[in-house]
Amino acid sequence: IESRVCPTGNTQYFRFDPPKGRGYGGRRAYGQDVEVHKLVELTVEGKVVVVVDMDFESGLPPSGHGLGDNRVLFTQVVKEGKTTVLHLTTHVEIVNRTLLPFEVEVVDQNDESHRVGRCLAKNTQLDTSTPSTVPSGDGVDSKKSKSFSIPIPLLTGFCKDWESRGKGKLTLRLIPLISEFEKSAHAVELSGKFDLMASLLELRRAPDGLIKSNMEVTCRSHELGREIHPFSLQVVLSMMLVADENVVITVSLEPRAVIENRIPLPMKFRTPMPQTFSKSRKEEVENKETTYELEPDARIEVFTPGPSIAMTMRPRDTPVAGNELGWMEAGWVDLPLVPEFRLQDPIVSELPFANERERQIGETNRARAEGAEVFIVEGSDALESMLDTTSPKNTDSQDSPPPIPANNLQSRRSTSIDETLSFFLTVCYYGVDHTGSILFEQVMSASHNGLQMMTSLWQSERSISDLSQSKRLLGANSFLDEFDVFSGPDASQRRLSQARLHPRPLGAFSSPRHRRRISLLSNARSPIRLLQMTMEGDEGLRRTLPFLIEELPIGDGGAATVPIFWEDKSPTGHFAYRRLVNAHQSEIHVVPEFIVFNGSKNALLVKERNMPEVLAEAGETGQLRALARPNGLEVLLNFFELGCQTSTLQVGKLGLRVAIVRSYEGIAVGCVYVQTVIDTHGDSRLVVKVSDVMFGSLSTPGNIREESFFAQDFCRFRVRWTELQ
Repeated sequence: IESRVCPTGNTQYFRFDPPKGRGYGGRRAYGQDVEVHKLVELTVEGKVVVVVDMDFESGLPPSGHGLGDNRVLFTQVVKEGKTTVLHLTTHVEIVNRTLLPFEVEVVDQNDESHRVGRCLAKNTQLDTSTPSTVPSGDGVDSKKSKSFSIPIPLLTGFCKDWESRGKGKLTLRLIPLISEFEKSAHAVELSGKFDLMASLLELRRAPDGLIKSNMEVTCRSHELGREIHPFSLQVVLSMMLVADENVVITVSLEPRAVIENRIPLPMKFRTPMPQTFSKSRKEEVENKETTYELEPDARIEVFTPGPSIAMTMRPRDTPVAGNELGWMEAGWVDLPLVPEFRLQDPIVSELPFANERERQIGETNRARAEGAEVFIVEGSDALESMLDTTSPKNTDSQDSPPPIPANNLQSRRSTSIDETLSFFLTVCYYGVDHTGSILFEQVMSASHNGLQMMTSLWQSERSISDLSQSKRLLGANSFLDEFDVFSGPDASQRRLSQARLHPRPLGAFSSPRHRRRISLLSNARSPIRLLQMTMEGDEGLRRTLPFLIEELPIGDGGAATVPIFWEDKSPTGHFAYRRLVNAHQSEIHVVPEFIVFNGSKNALLVKERNMPEVLAEAGETGQLRALARPNGLEVLLNFFELGCQTSTLQVGKLGLRVAIVRSYEGIAVGCVYVQTVIDTHGDSRLVVKVSDVMFGSLSTPGNIREESFFAQDFCRFRVRWTELQ
């Protein structure tokens, strides 16, 4: 039997030795084979508390153990990951679910404060990992506990009132340690107090003996002559009746609201309201506005007093190509913080184009309707159903904007108390460029000629494979030559109108997460097209036919892609598909037709006629230039580290090929397998896989420069003569 001391505020690790088997070690037993109970005996202030079987009590409600003088210790066994944890608490436990540490004090009937201690931050979203254990002086692994209970001596009055009257009252004072979080030397103490009222009669009447409630606690400064903004937080109370006679109260400290960035780009979030905190980089501007640089999935905790918080946002980075996006077209947007109101529908706004003279909020040209569409949604349930309110219901009415609800607010009192008020900054669609050479552009929906053409091309592309063989035998022209929607009396006028449009490509941003360039797109009601820089023509740009996001196939690339065509109906060599990220987001991927995967152990140079060489490291892919290849893909594979290469290979069709590898002098030294398959990783339509070079027994990389293929070989011939002359 092993005994140890567990100090207050610590978590210690131990294990039960398995029962002895026939050998030297123990044997593990599970379920009905367990014969020895995992018993734990606790000694608290001279009183012995026994937990008979930890396996049996796992997942059960807390158990109360009397310590005398109306004092009670509560034990509860829970599973945290793969570890079984025995919690020891008192009547009142405090859980801090914010980013800030709090100082907690108990206020007695004489209004005197008694310091309890510091309640560390326990943010369930941002800090879920288990801290590393630190061996103590006696070799026991332990760590600081993030659970925080009011000590038993400070609950003497509460316990006496509960035992005698069936009621109890406890007053707590909270002091947010803002200077410690912000690492600031100028500490201004803000404090606020609240009362805990527990009633045995009300708990017995409550369903399952459980009562949940919440309140807002405002912390203010008591220093005269200094104007400090108040600090408001949400306090959630959970009171549980144990064994029909004791009460366990869990006090959760939570922010008033949480704002989370679900946009796949770093965003600048700006607000003029005080008392907001985040782990992201923070910047104070001259007019007392606070700007945060939110990475994807980063969040801000709001402790702002008042009924709402004003905010606006824009992308943090400058695009590597395309137009820069400015602050929200709607300007300052108010997000409700009081339970009387909530966002009934998502707030929809545009991130309009900005130029050098239009950088500040409110200075963006509101006459422009182009830009990226962003949403502000309240609650995860509304996030999942967001596409139901934003997707187009009728494709014939694409010119009309989505209807704006007359009243965007409704009561929030029906929502769950356990859920923290959450606002999500998100987008529905964004493009991912795998080629690094194209830009997305929103097309004015006044003309649908090109849109109808692209749709017709896709529909015919699905059936053209059935007719390709017969067309080849009959010598007929290609499908694109027969299809001409630019014919007729209005053809030249349509071409001129397309050429007059000034290109306004959406900004392409570098994304470390995707390792690609991504662009925030407009809504699904507006067609989009691709732009590519070119040396041909006066404008220096080539445009594709427009298409709708909803018409793209959903998949992971490969066979689930459709080709993109230029305005003159010629193929671009680009393919597109749509990938569902979650219930409300879709990625529009633009991929090339071919990529090369180097499966060998040496670096590889891929040479294509009239194209720059492409380097593919061992185990990596080489990105070929995305262009139309009507005659298929022909490449030469150069293993420059081995001093050998193949001849030009035709690898544009599915299949497996064996290519002879020769030295630079033209001597055959081995072979390599080249296989063209359908891509399954979403990076292209087809993948050309290259294997390791297989050399002969004597044609290793060190001696592949021999004068003859049969040098140092021994040949034995056996000849049978049928006739001797």
